[in-house]
Amino acid sequence: MSVLLKVDMRIAAAVALVAFTFPAQATPFYVDTFSELSSAIKSANLAPGSTIYLAPGTYSGGALPLISSSMTFQLDPAFHAAAGSAVLNTVPTSSKGLLTVGAVSNVNLTVNGLTFKNAAISAGLGGNAAGIRYQGLGAGSLKVLNSTFLNNQNGILTGNSLPAQKQQLAVSITNSLFANNGAANGYEHGLYIFGNSLDISGSTFCGTIGGHDIKSRTAITTISNSNLYDGFDPSNQPLCTAGSTSYAVDVPNGGVLTLASDLLMQGATSKNPAMVSYGEEGMLYTDNRIMVSGDVFNSMVAGRGIQELKSGAATCLVPVELSNTSFSSNLKPINPAGCTPAVRRTLAFAATAVAVDEPEGLGLFLAALLSMMAWSASRRAPECRARVRGKLN
Repeated sequence: MSVLLKVDMRIAAAVALVAFTFPAQATPFYVDTFSELSSAIKSANLAPGSTIYLAPGTYSGGALPLISSSMTFQLDPAFHAAAGSAVLNTVPTSSKGLLTVGAVSNVNLTVNGLTFKNAAISAGLGGNAAGIRYQGLGAGSLKVLNSTFLNNQNGILTGNSLPAQKQQLAVSITNSLFANNGAANGYEHGLYIFGNSLDISGSTFCGTIGGHDIKSRTAITTISNSNLYDGFDPSNQPLCTAGSTSYAVDVPNGGVLTLASDLLMQGATSKNPAMVSYGEEGMLYTDNRIMVSGDVFNSMVAGRGIQELKSGAATCLVPVELSNTSFSSNLKPINPAGCTPAVRRTLAFAATAVAVDEPEGLGLFLAALLSMMAWSASRRAPECRARVRGKLN
């Protein structure tokens, strides 16, 4: 073998080693067909942090590759198309989701401006397909913006094999629509989240079938400026049906629940008289609070706004901190009644007020005693002054 050939082989080996040691840099991918999207995911898995830009249209075909690296799926802004114009209507990856993050660590997935439709698998495979299925480990994140989830068994489903309180995923949903997701068996939902936190803002949930609009087993659940239709068909959402929703919000393992400036509407087709349920499957977290501010609870049927249950019985697990919130007259606001800090403070004040008589009588007695002492002192004052003058002279 010549010296030059040996040198060339060493250079080639060095280049291969560098390419293996340093993954490809994040890069943009532009797609407008299903096959291009599939190839882009494979390439983005080798270049963490890449963005895949989807042209408007429907992407339908076989299953897309598993996602194993951080990446972003974005409606291509060059087309100036409406949010949701890029539609995934295909076969769930590994019988999981239209987009599926596998059991890898610390993946940050962002989705902006896409529609996920008709994710379904047979009952024999679990019957729990999702528009997005996230099974990743570690402190990853899932961010969904300006997207639509329509007619899926689950809109979004997250979770891995760890106990609920040890899952670290951070999920945020912004300005998105979840319409007509779920299944008649009641086990599938608009949104079913395991992780550390769930933050929903400016979003709408409607037409959920069987299950709940939102089911969260996270340590922190925040829902703000959103509309939740519980067995109610809103006239302002043409994609929605009434559905047969159970709860609008279910937080079965406690944690910190915040509802702020939301509209919750319950209709006649709801399968549960309660709109929000908390803690009914056992408390898992050390920090447990319910804070409700600026919300509106309206119902067409008699029922309960917010309920807390333990072993199926109404139990005040944590007091509900209410402010500027209204409930329609046919709703029992809190079940059990009185489970609010304001009610407890009022009761404590009333107990103190009842016991006022005795301190008041004691006060009158002390006032009289002080008056007598002052009168006695005034009688002795001239004599004392005379003695002092005598000593001074």
